[in-house]
Amino acid sequence: MVTIEVIDTTIRVTDRVENVVAVETVGWDEIDSRHSFPMQVDGQIAGRVTSLTGTASFAEVSTCEDGVVGTRRPIMPDDTPVEQSGSSLLMGEGSISVSVRFDRPGRIEYEADGSLTLSFDQPTPVTIGFESRVSYPRHTVTVPRTTDGVATAISHFAAAVRRGAPQRSADPNRRHPPRLTFGDRCDIPEAVSENVPESGLELVVPDRRPYLFPAAPLSYYVGARVAIEACETARLRTREGTVLAELGSLPAYQYEVARLLRRVFLVECLVRYDQVASADPAELALVDQLDVDPAAYVDATDVERLRTCLDLDFDRVGRALPEWHAVSYVEPTWENARGLPYLVRDLSAVMLPDAAPGRMRDERHEALRTRHESVPARAFDGGPHGSALAWLSEEEPPDEILYVPTVESFESEARYLDRQAETERATVVCTDDERRSTARLGADLLDELGPEMLDVDVRHGVTRAELRDLLDTGVDLLHFVGDVDCGFSCSDGVLDPAELARSNARVVFLDGPAGFETGRACVRNGSVACIAHDGSAGPADPAARERLFGLLGRSCTIDEAVRYAAGPGPGTPFRALGDAFVQVTRSMRLYSTLATVESLGVDRYHVTAHQYIPKAGFIWRPSEEVTAKLCAQPIEFTTTGPEFASIVASEDVIPIIDGQIHWNLTETPFYPFV
Repeated sequence: MVTIEVIDTTIRVTDRVENVVAVETVGWDEIDSRHSFPMQVDGQIAGRVTSLTGTASFAEVSTCEDGVVGTRRPIMPDDTPVEQSGSSLLMGEGSISVSVRFDRPGRIEYEADGSLTLSFDQPTPVTIGFESRVSYPRHTVTVPRTTDGVATAISHFAAAVRRGAPQRSADPNRRHPPRLTFGDRCDIPEAVSENVPESGLELVVPDRRPYLFPAAPLSYYVGARVAIEACETARLRTREGTVLAELGSLPAYQYEVARLLRRVFLVECLVRYDQVASADPAELALVDQLDVDPAAYVDATDVERLRTCLDLDFDRVGRALPEWHAVSYVEPTWENARGLPYLVRDLSAVMLPDAAPGRMRDERHEALRTRHESVPARAFDGGPHGSALAWLSEEEPPDEILYVPTVESFESEARYLDRQAETERATVVCTDDERRSTARLGADLLDELGPEMLDVDVRHGVTRAELRDLLDTGVDLLHFVGDVDCGFSCSDGVLDPAELARSNARVVFLDGPAGFETGRACVRNGSVACIAHDGSAGPADPAARERLFGLLGRSCTIDEAVRYAAGPGPGTPFRALGDAFVQVTRSMRLYSTLATVESLGVDRYHVTAHQYIPKAGFIWRPSEEVTAKLCAQPIEFTTTGPEFASIVASEDVIPIIDGQIHWNLTETPFYPFV
């Protein structure tokens, strides 16, 4: 949520991570709210004004009658002033987006510097809503521990989708679904129930828990109500009962749902870039091959849009479009149902454990596991490049390419949003005197590569009480060097993380052999993410440890850093546990890009950028000379040395040359074309 303060004529709004937006007003006189918003907001305030001014990276205006939003009109600086009459909604995007409801004629001015002003001829009642971009569940839905209860919860996830098709394919328009808890009866907050879209779609599944989990991301995205019936196969139908798509029974069902989600989402990405967004990714050329009318798609109903997607010859273009960016293999238990809102927020496809890489499965799966269409290539090929693959189960992960989240790690993350301090803290704890040099190296790397305002300290020979106190007080990153086989080995015994009231170390690096179970205990008991060794008896290779710290310092997610830390060798010396999409540092580009570079002769290079970020719907265009493309695929281009050096600097690219990862930009030279 947000904090709203009125200071004289300035409305100052702050979110949980200290983002601030200020709205300057003329003639402000606070009144009771007279308007509602057609989407969830984090806070609102109403008053009479003559004018109000804020900043926005993008602005649009529309009519808004009885909660129904009319055609949205983007506002460009060159097109202003804009005269707007009738009941209206003005929206300005930013780290905290601002929406204004008003009913009288107003004048909108949008300057090239982002200044957005709404003015009136006389004092006019307005309601101003604020939405933070920070992703966390704002509300909680409580349902009985039954299949009908979980279906009800999933059916309410779509309340967090703030825009309809095709704009919902843009990540900012998909907010975090509500938290899911179990109780004796249903309890759905009004802010959730009132914002569930009326799509007219139903996803009908058999009355068995394994069918509910794969349904969650599709239901969230298209706004389909999940209905439990006494049947043997799943289907997508209209509320009137017309069947739109047969989705079959398990195991085929989970693959069909994944294929359908990818199809609808990518069609809507193309329509959005054709009709709404200003960018022109290379994939826009595929619209003509799809035989779809983008303008008609925008104006259609949800049922009509889904029919259009199903009728298209998508196979003609499917291979030229990105694969799915994330897949989570989830054991369908009641407890793991609580993890669905967090997986769905990033639009991860959800499949059952038998579909996971490394699992022995019956032959039916092999015919269904179509590369690229229903399953990302990395699930077949392994290696570091490609989509994120998660394993949410009590069983041991069947393949090292899977990171291992827990429901508790997802639920813990929101606690750390409120721990915003001017200086972040990292602590290196060493309880093995023979590895003091490792601890010192870790501290030096953190000091060199960590966030600018990072306070690093080193402690030796700590007792259980001292470590317990450290974990209770809290730290942003704990690097523990020592024996972690059965807990944290301290000078006076072993501290089991499961015995703590709560671990308040946000990220834990267990730098000792065989720390997987200790790491799992950490992320079940308060930590958000953990890095552990792969289970081998010896310590990690120093070069791999250095790469790990270097990649974390370059804004890689924990999942990415663990994948690439091995360098040119096979496998990985580390495992990622908890929410592995967490970053220890963040650059201005948000995510780094690993890129393989090959020489084509004198000053010509072939670059393959492995542009797989943990969110769906983005494009990547590193320079004017490189055509923009949708993410979640390798993006190839040729360039010169100086041009690529510029891309490396501006886009936070990490080159990979002959298998060597050049994360350190201070190397001289750090790649052969300098």
